[in-house]
Amino acid sequence: MKTNHLTSVLIVFSLLAWLAFTSVETKPVESVDEFERVDDIPDIAVEYNEARQNRYVRVFDLEVEPNTRYTQLDFNYRYTSFIIELFEMQPLQNVRFTSSSGKVSEMNGAYLTDDDQHIRSEFIVPDEEQSTMDLYTGTLQGKIRIYLFYAPELELNIPNRLSKSVDSCERPTLIPASEWRKGLPDPVGERESTTVEHVIVHHAASSNDNHDYVSVIRNIYLLHTQSNGWDDIGYNFVVAQDGTVFEGRDNQGVADTDNIKGAHFCGKNSGTMGVCMLGNYMETSPTTNALFSLKHLIRWKCGKSNINPITSSHHPSSSDPLLPHVAGHRDGCPTACPGDSLYPFVAQIRESINPGWKDCYQYLDVQKPMPNERRFRLIRIHDHIQVDSDLEWEMASVYNLNGQLVGELTPSSNTFDHPSGVYIIRLHLSHGDVLTQRFAF
Repeated sequence: MKTNHLTSVLIVFSLLAWLAFTSVETKPVESVDEFERVDDIPDIAVEYNEARQNRYVRVFDLEVEPNTRYTQLDFNYRYTSFIIELFEMQPLQNVRFTSSSGKVSEMNGAYLTDDDQHIRSEFIVPDEEQSTMDLYTGTLQGKIRIYLFYAPELELNIPNRLSKSVDSCERPTLIPASEWRKGLPDPVGERESTTVEHVIVHHAASSNDNHDYVSVIRNIYLLHTQSNGWDDIGYNFVVAQDGTVFEGRDNQGVADTDNIKGAHFCGKNSGTMGVCMLGNYMETSPTTNALFSLKHLIRWKCGKSNINPITSSHHPSSSDPLLPHVAGHRDGCPTACPGDSLYPFVAQIRESINPGWKDCYQYLDVQKPMPNERRFRLIRIHDHIQVDSDLEWEMASVYNLNGQLVGELTPSSNTFDHPSGVYIIRLHLSHGDVLTQRFAF
C-alpha cells in the first residue's frame, strides 16, 4: 500500500510538472524579462550561405531554444530589415523582436512562400538601422535561418499625391521605381509583357509601425531580389498606408508597368497584375487612404484594359478553376494573404467600381503620334471646337478627365461647345479603327 501510494504521488507530481512545463511553452507572455537571456550567438555555429553574402544581405543559421531571449546578438553587420525562415513546420507564436529604440514587434504566424518551398515569419522593417539583435523566441525551437538586409537610407520628398476623386479615370500618381530604388542593385533579366485579365491584391505581411514607406519598399525589394532570387520586386504596384502609390516592377520600356508579368501569384503570373498593400492585415484594418488608392488603381486598370470587376474567368488556363477578375491572393493560392481584415474589402471594391469602370474603358489608352504622323487635331473657330482631319471618320467621342462622355461629333455636326480644359478625343474611322488623343484648349 505504501509503495502504491508513493507511486501515485510521483505520478501526480510528474503530471503537474509536465503541465507546468507545457504551460510555459505555450502561454502568452506579458514580459520576456523573466526568461533566460543568452547574450551571445550560441556556440552551435553560425553557418553562412556563401551565395548570399554581399553588401545588401547576410544569411545566418542558428539553433535556438524556446521561450528564450537572445540579446545583443552581434552578426557584425548593420541591417535595416530581416526575416526568419523555418526548416520545418512549427508554430510561430510569441516571437518578439525589440529594436534598439525599444519598440517591440510581435511575429505571430508563419507564411508559406509563393513557391511553397519555404516557411517564413512576418517581414520586419525596424524604424531605424540596427547593429545587434534582441530576439525572444517564443515557440521557436531548433534550427532557424535569419536573413538580414541592408537598404541605405534615401531621402525622397513625397508630396501629397492622392487623387481628389476615387472615380477619376486617370492613373494614380506614382513614385517611379527609378526614384525609390536609388542606391540598390539594379533589376536583372528581361521583362515580359502580359495581357492582364486579373488584378490580384496582396499584403506585404510586414510591420504596421514603420511609417518610412520608402524604406519599407526598398527593403521588400531586397527581400525579393536578394533572398527570393527574383529579378525584380514581384508586384506591379505597391500602396502605402498613407495612400502613396509606388511603381513596382521595372517595365524596361517593354510595356506599361501594369502589363508587365510579375512574380506574386504562386507561379501563375501570366495575365495578372499584382498590387501589394504595405503592412500586415491579418488583424489590423487597412487605412482609409490606402483603400482609396487601391480602389482608384483598380478602377483605372479595369477601365484601361476592359476588365469587368464583378465577373470571373478561368486562370491560368481554361481547364483551371474560375478566378475573380479582382481577387485576393488567397483566391488562387494556398495563403492567408491579403489578410483577414483586408480580404473583405476586395469584394467591396469589386462592387463599388461597377459599373463606373465602363466610363473609363479605352479612353485612357492614349498614344502619342509618331513624329510627322498625321492623325487629327482640334481647331477653334470663334467659341466652338471642330475636328480637323484628312482621314475618313464617322464619329468623334469627347471625354473629360473623369472618363465621362461629354460630347459626340460627326462630319455633318462638327462643333463642340464646352468650357476650356483637357479632353480625350476618340476618333472612329470609317474602316473601323479608332484613334485616341488628348487635347487641352
